[in-house]
Amino acid sequence: MGELESLLVEKIVATHWRMQRLERVEAGIFAFELDVELEGMPNADIVTLGKSFIWDADRANAFSKLSRYQTAIERSLYKAIHELQRLQAARRAEGNVSPPAAVDVTGIAGEGL
Repeated sequence: MGELESLLVEKIVATHWRMQRLERVEAGIFAFELDVELEGMPNADIVTLGKSFIWDADRANAFSKLSRYQTAIERSLYKAIHELQRLQAARRAEGNVSPPAAVDVTGIAGEGL
């Protein structure tokens, strides 16, 4: 595995961790807003995480802002996965075949038609 592939794997792992953290943030927002106990989760930590995000979002539209944040992280994850697959295919071909073309995963289907 080359240096760029290693970097992409690290990015994928870090992005996956961020996605898991978003689930905790979402649970914390619900717990804080509804003032409920979350079964099986340390409620204080989750609520603190939710409150922090709510305050950072200026209380308005916390779920909407969380959704936009999640979308950006997912896009980054899929781009890194795609690029890693492209590099691995090129390495397997040992230079005999061109690697698959990069696909713009940020575009909306049907644009540019």
